[in-house]
Amino acid sequence: MKINGTPFKPLLIKSIRKIMLICFPFFLVLLFFAPFIFKIAFGDEWEQAGVLTRLLIPWLVMNFLASPISQVPNIMGQQRKAFLINLIVVLAAFAGLILSIQVATSFEYPFLVFSTISALYLIYFVRWILRLSGDKFRI
Repeated sequence: MKINGTPFKPLLIKSIRKIMLICFPFFLVLLFFAPFIFKIAFGDEWEQAGVLTRLLIPWLVMNFLASPISQVPNIMGQQRKAFLINLIVVLAAFAGLILSIQVATSFEYPFLVFSTISALYLIYFVRWILRLSGDKFRI
């Protein structure tokens, strides 16, 4: 696809790369130090929130990367397919949460399941958007 004669896909790839450069240092700090940061910033009782934040990092990173390009399916007339993909992942995440709550050995387990399912979906979603915008891609 081209916009004003310029290929669209390189713009998307450039945007994703810039977002990765901006977000990765921040998310790496949270990945390693979130419990400590929460404890220092908010008090001892918030340390568990830092642990949960750490578990949600894969989903947060992918959500941060996917958000700026998430309107591409609307621009390209692929709303129906995007809706179906989103519906499937919502149902899968909900089912994963329900099952993980049933078998959870810890309070954190459902958060990990949700984060994993959602991050995998967003990886697929970003790849699909890049395929919509051109033939082959490489980030």
